[in-house]
Amino acid sequence: MASHDPRNNDSLALVGAVALALILQIIFTLLGLGAGILATSAATAGTFLAGFVWWAVSGIVASAAAGYVVGVISNERDNARLGLLALIAWAIAGVLAAAVAGVSSAGGFWNSLGGPASDLLAQLRGNSASDFARKTIGVAALGSAAALVLGALAATIMAIEVRKDIIPGRRSR
Repeated sequence: MASHDPRNNDSLALVGAVALALILQIIFTLLGLGAGILATSAATAGTFLAGFVWWAVSGIVASAAAGYVVGVISNERDNARLGLLALIAWAIAGVLAAAVAGVSSAGGFWNSLGGPASDLLAQLRGNSASDFARKTIGVAALGSAAALVLGALAATIMAIEVRKDIIPGRRSR
C-alpha cells in the first residue's frame, strides 16, 4: 500500500489549475470572437479595444479560477507557499498562452486564439504596418502587462481565500 505524499496533491493542483486556466481562456476568447464578429460589420479601433478588454478580463478570470483550483486541491497550509503554487500555475499557463499567441500571428485557426493583437503583430512583422498599428500594439502591450499582473494577483489571492473557507477558523500566517 503506497503512502500518501502531500506533494502529489500540489502537482495535481498545478496541472489542474494550468489546464483550467488555458481552457477557460480559449472558451472566453472564442465566445468573444464569435460575439464580436456577429455584432460588428467592420473592424475599427473601438472593436479592437472591446476585443482587447474582453481578452484581458477573461485572462484575469481564468487566472482566478486557476487559483481556486490550487486552493481547493493543494494540501499546503502555509499561505505563502499556497500563493506561490498559484503563482507558478499562473506563470505556466501564461507562458503556454504566450506560445499560442506567438503561433497565432502566423494565421489560420490559431490566429483566433491569440487574442486581438495577433493581427497587429503580423502586420508589424510585415512592411505594411501603419503608425496606427504600431501605437495600438504599444497600448495593447502595456495593457497586457497590467492584465498579467492583475491575473497573478487574482490567482494568488483566490488560492489563499478559498483555502480559508475550506479550513474554518484558520488564521493567516
